[in-house]
Amino acid sequence: SMPMFKGKGTGDEGLISELVKCYMSLEYFAKLICPGWVNGPMVWQRKEVFERIHRQDVPFAGEVGFRGITKTTALRMEIIHGACFRTMRFPILMSKTEDYAIGNTEAVRMELLTNPRIRTLFGNMKPQAYNGINPSFSASAFFLSDDGSGEPYFYCTPRGAEQQINGALVNIGNYTYRPDFLAGDDCEDRTLVYNEQNRLRFKEWVYGAVLPCVDAAKLPMGNRWKRPKNDPFWHAPWRVW
Repeated sequence: SMPMFKGKGTGDEGLISELVKCYMSLEYFAKLICPGWVNGPMVWQRKEVFERIHRQDVPFAGEVGFRGITKTTALRMEIIHGACFRTMRFPILMSKTEDYAIGNTEAVRMELLTNPRIRTLFGNMKPQAYNGINPSFSASAFFLSDDGSGEPYFYCTPRGAEQQINGALVNIGNYTYRPDFLAGDDCEDRTLVYNEQNRLRFKEWVYGAVLPCVDAAKLPMGNRWKRPKNDPFWHAPWRVW
């Protein structure tokens, strides 16, 4: 057991109980594993943001809110959570420019590779040589590897608004994957949205390039954005936020 779980239970039973809570609740995960990420009280608006972005049965959603309700923090935390529990393979972080998007991926990468609680509970995810190949990573894009086998299992990359994104594919292990989490954070420049042509061009990028790049073979019941009505346990094969 670990000092941070003192009083939570005894031995492995207490640890497993805490990990289950972390898996189910993004807020709980953030408080326990990354406690320095949320400044100030977790007011109800922040709680709702964390709850909504963590829902696995919503393939397409958006969040509008005032500055300070942790939209960006929750988005980054969801990717960290997905990497730790291996519920994500290939997230793409998008923003108004590539530099802004790189800032998001760098924050996620540094937390995954340097947080001592993550390293203790989920292992050292730093990319290792696998089958004679060492997967490269940088501030702009990175792989994560299994601590035991060295096999890559996760890839995260940034994209600026209107950059090439359709046809995005990555080889992880012995398989090829399409994006399973498309996260847009402030993708439109607030000074450019007043121009109708800029708005139209951005709309064409979202609907013509971003949304179609997910795996079409996994469309639920032929409908891209709606969950099956009679399956309460259904999880979206990919999510766009």
